[in-house]
Amino acid sequence: MGSVDQPFRFSSKALDAEDGFGRYHDLYPVASNVTATGQGFHAEAHAHRLSRMIVVDRMISGVSHVREARHARQDGFDHVVVQMVTSGQWTGGPPGEERLVSPGEIILLDMARPQRNWANLAQLITINLPRDLIEATLRVTPAMHGVVLPASTSHLLGEFMLMLKRLGADSPAAIADSAAQALIELTAGAFANYGGHLIKHGDTGAGSLRRERAELFIDARLADDQLDAAYVAHSLGVSRTVLYQLFQSSGGVARYILGRRLERLARALRRSTETRSISQLAFAFGFASESHCSKAFRSAYGMPPGQYRKDAAHQRAAANDVSGLIDSALDIWHSALR
Repeated sequence: MGSVDQPFRFSSKALDAEDGFGRYHDLYPVASNVTATGQGFHAEAHAHRLSRMIVVDRMISGVSHVREARHARQDGFDHVVVQMVTSGQWTGGPPGEERLVSPGEIILLDMARPQRNWANLAQLITINLPRDLIEATLRVTPAMHGVVLPASTSHLLGEFMLMLKRLGADSPAAIADSAAQALIELTAGAFANYGGHLIKHGDTGAGSLRRERAELFIDARLADDQLDAAYVAHSLGVSRTVLYQLFQSSGGVARYILGRRLERLARALRRSTETRSISQLAFAFGFASESHCSKAFRSAYGMPPGQYRKDAAHQRAAANDVSGLIDSALDIWHSALR
């Protein structure tokens, strides 16, 4: 897939404060709650698409964004954001774990998860990547969400992001596709150099390495309905006791496996392109039966999977109708990220 010719631009410069913020607010009909912080709102943005990436160069000030779990359920976005602060102040991350991201640092964000941020004269380069594209190289784990890569370990990635900002939307498709793959590989390298979630959780010992290995093993076999703690322990060559200790913070191996299956199912139900029935999806993600799947899903999400799918479709349709914004390039591009 090549690039798109027409970029998207937004500026509040020529508007009064109330109208400028109102128009900016309308850019986020269901993706997040947008509020003014009282520090003097201003926003400038220029976005273009390269291959399947959306590259956004923006300056925002005096504004806060809060994305709750309900927003992810409603809009179906599950793409990955790689964002670098080039100047100013930007604070964000998972709720309760927000941190100031200094100029030159890069934060990784999973749009399928809650997050909160606020900005003051922040100049940002934000790159949105479809989940399937990045997961072909780098597995997106819950622990990745909110990781901040220091400039010392992500310098090449940062320089490449600056180059992507300058690369025109009219670039040949082959160049755009190569640039997308290069960005993913640089992101994976920077994440590996930093130590990923091992350092984020302050633990680089053997236990964390075993946990990482176990998560990779589990994620690759979620479709197997025989996957359980005994299977994982035997395959990895560790005792059940050791395995339980590794996953104690997640409530045990069985709960972790169930949680990952439910996450995958919910993601599939949010996709407009997913045509498989609930029964087919249940077996595809390793549930023993459709009834077991529905019961577990209702317990986790407060509704059966069929209703969740209907609500997601309804919210997508509502989002497309808000202020006619789906006619803008940016909305069409974001819809394509699902």
